Amino acid sequence: MGTLTTSPIEAEVTGTGANGAALPLRTLNFTPKSAKPWGEQCQATITASLLLDAHGLRQS
Repeated sequence: MGTLTTSPIEAEVTGTGANGAALPLRTLNFTPKSAKPWGEQCQATITASLLLDAHGLRQS
């Protein structure tokens, strides 16, 4: 993955279930979050995190 920006991302995720079986490929289009946790005078932080669980793939 290159430099993280606030541009939309298409993520493809797979994994292995607790029983050892392969999980299906999941795809999600999402936009990373930008925040200024130290105030407006400071540089913004950009984060991108996803959660894959029994409910599917979603931005967390």
